[in-house]
Amino acid sequence: FAVGILYLFVKVPHTENKPENGKKVSHFGELVDGLKYIHTQKYLLLLIILSTLYMIAMTPVSVLTPLQVTRNFGTDVWRLSAIEIAFAGGMMLGGILVGVWSFRNKIYSIGISSVVFGAMTVLLGLFTDFIPYLACMGICGIMMPYYNAPNMTLIQEKVAPDYLGRILSVFTMTGSLAMPFGMLFFGPLGDVVNINYILIGTGIIMLALGTVYFINKTLRTSDVKSCD
Repeated sequence: FAVGILYLFVKVPHTENKPENGKKVSHFGELVDGLKYIHTQKYLLLLIILSTLYMIAMTPVSVLTPLQVTRNFGTDVWRLSAIEIAFAGGMMLGGILVGVWSFRNKIYSIGISSVVFGAMTVLLGLFTDFIPYLACMGICGIMMPYYNAPNMTLIQEKVAPDYLGRILSVFTMTGSLAMPFGMLFFGPLGDVVNINYILIGTGIIMLALGTVYFINKTLRTSDVKSCD
């Protein structure tokens, strides 16, 4: 359905990459150019670093919560299904809500969603009743679009058109690497350390990362000025 909608209804204008001095640029060369551009735009570098750390910190919520549920609440299949439905349903609701209403300053939206997600993660490690636990999973799902959508929109609005594809590629690449790295670290750790403690610790990390969006001047002003 998604591919069909994109194919039938979204018209993407064709743009031709015209290399300078007639020299052909390789994909690796374009990646290097994108990294150089990121280095000149401090807000972009901060966004990518914070997003990568955030994705690593949120890995336990994605991969360890089913194991946590079986250890803390029992092996009932409906409980495992319930947390998946709560998170996915929260993401769908969040996708609708972010399209209807969102913060004018996208950086504030990213920061608030990170803080709320972090707080809910801490509660996931503290709650001993399943229903409040389930509610926290739903809120985590709602926060995801409020984190991802402003990130993408800010990059699309502020990055110079000639570099947009390369910057999005770098952003996607770092995000794709963060989750497997987090799994490699937190997966084995979950067999050594109580998952409750892991969630509390990573929740605090996400809370700290979220506050950076409010206290860092470069990030706070990145949505109110052109960075091209």
